[in-house]
Amino acid sequence: CDIHWLYHIFFFIVMSILKESINSFLKSEEVKTNKTKTKSNIFRDTLNSITTSAIEFEYNEDELLIIFKDARILSLNKMMELLQKNTNRPYEMMAYKKAWHTKMCIVLKSIINDSIINDKKLPNFDTETWSLRLYLYREAQRLLDEDAMSASFKYIIDSLSDSIVVDDKNYKFIEDDNQNVISEILPFQVKSKQYNLAIKIVKIEKKPSINSLDEFLKII
Repeated sequence: CDIHWLYHIFFFIVMSILKESINSFLKSEEVKTNKTKTKSNIFRDTLNSITTSAIEFEYNEDELLIIFKDARILSLNKMMELLQKNTNRPYEMMAYKKAWHTKMCIVLKSIINDSIINDKKLPNFDTETWSLRLYLYREAQRLLDEDAMSASFKYIIDSLSDSIVVDDKNYKFIEDDNQNVISEILPFQVKSKQYNLAIKIVKIEKKPSINSLDEFLKII
């Protein structure tokens, strides 16, 4: 009887431990699934926001302002995560890049058409004479690291040098986005329940280029 009694106790303890282990495993898997869904939702929501965002713009010969209402950008960390090998979703980063280039094409064509309809001069960002300063604005629920802001606007900035064709005529707002063209980038962020983005390009006095560490040390 004592042996049977001990056996029942031992069996009860083993089953209790096993049950607890199974429950813990199921909870951990549920958390992983929820995290995966959350990450997927962030990416999907960001893409949707780019496509559906309302556009506002202002321009003259010396500057250009573009505002994206209810638009989001991915953080640098999120972009790096998407660039890692993922057999289930290998082309997400390319989809994000394409979304911004497509949106910017729509924006820039709208600006060109507006200039034609209203007989208004487009910005003249002649980089032989001027350098460019970019102001970047982001409004979102969480702030990005300050050193990651410019990188997060990468595909918006890249799109400014895309060739845009309207009525069989080729337009290009800036020649390139290297340091000989864009000499300053100033990021601004606001913590808010809303999601808004903006970029402003202005002409500034051309700065001398540097070609060595010694030249760099002389100007700082």
